[in-house]
Amino acid sequence: MKKTFGIILFNLLIIIVILLFVDYIQMYLFFNKPEPYPYIELSDRYEATDLPYLKNKKPIVLIGCSYTYGYNIDKKETFSHKLQEKTKRKVFNTGKNGEAMAYFIYKAQTSDLLKKDSLKDLQPPEYIIYTFIPDHIRRLYVNFFNENVRDKNLKYSLKKVNGEKKLVLDDVFNVHFVDYIKKFITYERISNFIIKQKSDDEKFDFFKLHLLEFKKSLGPEFKDTKIVILLYPPNYKDSSHFPKFTTDRWSELEDEGFIIIDLYNDKFSHFVKDEYRTVDEVHPSGKAWDEIIPVIIDKLKL
Repeated sequence: MKKTFGIILFNLLIIIVILLFVDYIQMYLFFNKPEPYPYIELSDRYEATDLPYLKNKKPIVLIGCSYTYGYNIDKKETFSHKLQEKTKRKVFNTGKNGEAMAYFIYKAQTSDLLKKDSLKDLQPPEYIIYTFIPDHIRRLYVNFFNENVRDKNLKYSLKKVNGEKKLVLDDVFNVHFVDYIKKFITYERISNFIIKQKSDDEKFDFFKLHLLEFKKSLGPEFKDTKIVILLYPPNYKDSSHFPKFTTDRWSELEDEGFIIIDLYNDKFSHFVKDEYRTVDEVHPSGKAWDEIIPVIIDKLKL
């Protein structure tokens, strides 16, 4: 029995080594991609070229996941389009489906948050608005979202660097190895297992580190830009497949200079209704943004 188990274990190790080698061939030789994350790109909803804006007003940059991007809705129904329409400010939509703060740290660190010359003839952005949903916490720990893991794999880990704990971008092998594991263990089981091992305070601390790293990594054009965290209201009827996350520590981020717009209140409890969600029953509809944008305008005095 022990001999059989040893043979099985040895064969598994051989398979893992072969898979890692194939990954190396694909990433570095066959595809000839010198950068570990070459997929970073701007979305097709980056800017509303058909809307007027005032050049004497400071622009706004939106970051976030598919909620920000505008998944499953027409471009004219998106957060960015409606915000520019209402404020007459230039709005840049850098939302990326399936991503969280790790993606935007990387974009800030590589000076790739905005397309080159986006701010030509414009003032520096006054605000960066980050639309937060609780599932972003899970994505910081296990950031693979769909079948194409290569397109959803930015992740930072807390590591000791010169005796100090810092967020460090995971290397290519560590991240892509998740793809192989995922074929044997379902995404939900891995995600929920890892998240359940963490307390809400641990999750918040890790999230806070990401936000501070993002703020620190922004280029000189953002030195006077304020970062706004929009806490999007719960809008799904069945939240059983989303790891729970609750905290009363948002004021700590305000102490660090962040602006919090908290929509986790009874005023937005009706967002579970179908008209406030897209056909997938998760993402915001244009009607949802119609109610949220006036709150943002009032809070930020836009």
